[in-house]
Amino acid sequence: MSLASRKHLKGHDSSVPRSAFSGDPLVQQLGQLAGLLNEETTRLREGRVEDILIYANRKALLLLQLSNQALNPSQRHSLDVRLAMYRVLKELERNHETLKLKLRVLKEISSLLTERMRESESDGTYSMQSRG
Repeated sequence: MSLASRKHLKGHDSSVPRSAFSGDPLVQQLGQLAGLLNEETTRLREGRVEDILIYANRKALLLLQLSNQALNPSQRHSLDVRLAMYRVLKELERNHETLKLKLRVLKEISSLLTERMRESESDGTYSMQSRG
């Protein structure tokens, strides 16, 4: 990728996979993974979690494909591959933080519901005496 192309990409919309600018299959697979992570993170932030298992399966498939490419840490990769790996790393970090936040919120809601249920049980709402 030329320097001019990189400068053009710098301001480019991150929703367009950078893999479209490289013929390297590894860069394309990394671009697909980064795009999938970005899409999942966006949906999570919007509260649209109904497809979470679909995303998990798609990520697993892409990671399997990447492992078949034999990503060897000691192997020297092109600049395009390293940039794609960096993009995946940043998307993984963003996705991880979003998932952590969602889990924290779910735990808080669960704790509040559990507390309310205990309180309602302790005030006799569901006891045999209240049927009287």
